[in-house]
Amino acid sequence: MHRCLVFLLLLLLGGCTALQGPQPKRLEVSGTGVDRASEAKADLLYHLMVAELAGSRGDLARAASDYLAAARLSADPAVAERATRIALLAKREGLALAAADRWHELLPDSLEAQQTVGLLSIRRGELEKAVTALAATVQAAPGGPAQGLESLSAMLSQEAGNPAALQVMQRVAAKYPENRAAHYAVAQVALQAQRPAAALTALNEAIALSPQWRAAHLLRVETYLRLERPEAALDDLGGLLRSSPQDYDLRLRYAHTLISLSRTREALAEFRKLLQRQPDDVRALYPAALLAIDAQFNAQARTWLQRLLALGERTDAAHYFLGRVAEQEKHYQTALGYYSRTRGAYRDDARLRIAVVLASEGQLERARAHLVALRGQDSQLAARSYGVEGEIMRTMGRMQASLKAYDAGLAAFPADKDLLYGRAMTLIEMERVAAAERDLRAILAKDPNDPHVLNALGYTLADRTDRLQEAAHLVTRAYAQRPHDPAVIDSMGWLAYRQGRLHTALNYLSAAWELANDPEIGAHYGEVLWKLGRHVQARRIWQQALQAHSDNALLNDTIKRLTQ
Repeated sequence: MHRCLVFLLLLLLGGCTALQGPQPKRLEVSGTGVDRASEAKADLLYHLMVAELAGSRGDLARAASDYLAAARLSADPAVAERATRIALLAKREGLALAAADRWHELLPDSLEAQQTVGLLSIRRGELEKAVTALAATVQAAPGGPAQGLESLSAMLSQEAGNPAALQVMQRVAAKYPENRAAHYAVAQVALQAQRPAAALTALNEAIALSPQWRAAHLLRVETYLRLERPEAALDDLGGLLRSSPQDYDLRLRYAHTLISLSRTREALAEFRKLLQRQPDDVRALYPAALLAIDAQFNAQARTWLQRLLALGERTDAAHYFLGRVAEQEKHYQTALGYYSRTRGAYRDDARLRIAVVLASEGQLERARAHLVALRGQDSQLAARSYGVEGEIMRTMGRMQASLKAYDAGLAAFPADKDLLYGRAMTLIEMERVAAAERDLRAILAKDPNDPHVLNALGYTLADRTDRLQEAAHLVTRAYAQRPHDPAVIDSMGWLAYRQGRLHTALNYLSAAWELANDPEIGAHYGEVLWKLGRHVQARRIWQQALQAHSDNALLNDTIKRLTQ
């Protein structure tokens, strides 16, 4: 049938989509000397009409079956294409592949038809057929094989849940061993298929063929991170930066990678370089401000956050973190002002911090009343409000009141992980290690690999008991997941110290101190130095820690215990 005639018929039938009732009767052509071409045309019209009417009633399976019958009778590739699409809508992939085969037969130069045949063959497990069809699309791509491989990679990445997709990509790519795009395409599909080792092998091949290919290096960075090989990722990025030191976007990516690895000081140094070049770049301003807060460079953090406000960017976050800076500096009224202006995603955090500020000002009853009011106003904040009350009381040394707050919260929210953890911290302060352990193990019963809780329990056992072997099992599990977390590194160091391995302890604690000038890390680091007879260095570390944390109990107790 002529193409225009088919579409005219479909257009006419499209106006009848509301028709209901029996299927149309097949047109009968009888008598002697029957014109077989007329009979075929009648059959074609019959199947098209049935298919359209079935589709209008939502019977896609019948529509797909009759459209395939029509496609086999018609020489028009548009009918076969429509048959393919209807079968796909009906999720009848066997019918869809048969229709796609007919579409490709009628229109052999159509890349779309060939791709569809290849894709459906993968889904049907017909890998040889898939490789043949898809290899042909690569060879016939208008921009040559490189463009064809790129298109194929994009298509097969959408099928990455099917292991056959990667197999087909590898087999097609094997036909182009000297083409870097072939290896790159395999890597892309492998990453989508959660096969980073296979991706790395392919990328190494691509980079061997084209050592300066930036895209391949950047994809290898992502692959190294998936494989938990952060140093290799940084080496790749560092090499690219040495080749292109003025590449702003590359340095931005390097800085963000450092953040993901908890290398906060190095990341902050990179963001400083970025902001010297583009002072108003929000992509750098916001993370740099947070890093500065973490490093306790409050003046610098305040400057960057105020710049965000002036630009009208990330204003909710800027108000909240300016409040945190003011709170750290004990400018409580300023902090309250910023918190009261915080909206958006940080609004709830700000409302809870108001209670902490009020308590810090000595207005404890007002702080507690604020938390009670929050519970009545917003059920979403109820559990967190109990946690904040418990933390306030623990910070003030009122352990019974802290425990009471956590108990009340857990009575209302028995399975709340944060409340269990907070109560455990209070119980530890009360020297009730067994009770604290029960709470922490209750969390681990539901989430056995939580690195934060593994570290907390392991450190507690190492610090407060002689169960060092059990502590080591817990802390090393946390360290395996968070090898760059200063709190976990500190636990590894303190465990080694309790085991009598002073030099190993020193290595861990010096690394932790380098990452974060935390007062407890400083206390531990100084103690190991003191035990090794390095008193001058120990006093220097303690003095540095005291500058920002003069009221830290553990730090002051450690200094007093060892020096007096």
